Amino acid sequence: MPPDALGVRVAAVILAAGRSSRMGAHKPALELDGKPLLRHVLDAADAVGFADVVVVAGACADQTRALCAGATARVAVNARFAEGLSTSLQTGLRALADDMDAAMIFLADMPDVGPALIRRMIAAFDPAARAIVVPTHEGRRGHPVLWARAFFPALLSRTTGDCGARRLIGEFARRVHEIEADDAGVLTDLDTPQDWARRRFSAGV
Repeated sequence: MPPDALGVRVAAVILAAGRSSRMGAHKPALELDGKPLLRHVLDAADAVGFADVVVVAGACADQTRALCAGATARVAVNARFAEGLSTSLQTGLRALADDMDAAMIFLADMPDVGPALIRRMIAAFDPAARAIVVPTHEGRRGHPVLWARAFFPALLSRTTGDCGARRLIGEFARRVHEIEADDAGVLTDLDTPQDWARRRFSAGV
């Protein structure tokens, strides 16, 4: 069921602007199971039927734009990507239309988050109570995170560097609702060649 059918307009913001310096290669373009990492995230978003999908590009912006060909996504370029993840989050939120009720923030290098979990998170969302929806696995919080529009001003003004919004999740703990994921895909962290080798081995590649 698409988010609109639940009475809320939810956007997806996919952060794909980083330099991938620890990996030594442009992470969104790395292929897993026959398609780039970014396409795994885009395909999951397309399957859910978000009201809007924004991919934030920065380093290798032209390559990132090419990876989005054929997907129902817009590309917003973050000229300040070198200043950290927070600037990409801010770029993505500023690109959204004013009628969005919430935004789900994705990382481009997390290929194992599927439509079923995303739909569960959206179904649990309630801007009056469960206004921040976070996936967990075995007690650890992961990504993506769903934020009600009421928090956009804080996300825009109080996130800095590479810290993203994790500190704000703790600050607004009473508004947080956790969804337990069936597997560790919400914790995937593909930052280094070693991480990439482990993930490809687990997939039998």
